[in-house]
Amino acid sequence: NLSRVASRMTLPWVLATGSDDRLPTVAQTRALAARAHGPTHVIVVPNGGHGWSLLEASPQLVRTLAEFYRRPA
Repeated sequence: NLSRVASRMTLPWVLATGSDDRLPTVAQTRALAARAHGPTHVIVVPNGGHGWSLLEASPQLVRTLAEFYRRPA
């Protein structure tokens, strides 16, 4: 159950979801991020679906994720 794990997160965490994703919805993704104890960043891709389709729908998401993972912990 990811919501249980989320409440133990203390490291920076980025979550990406599509505006058209039904599982999880944008609201569910934001609620999950709110449970974390560390910094979170939620990215919502307009007209995005689920999974790899997000990367295909948004080159900006790919750049944002690359930038996030290049930062020192």
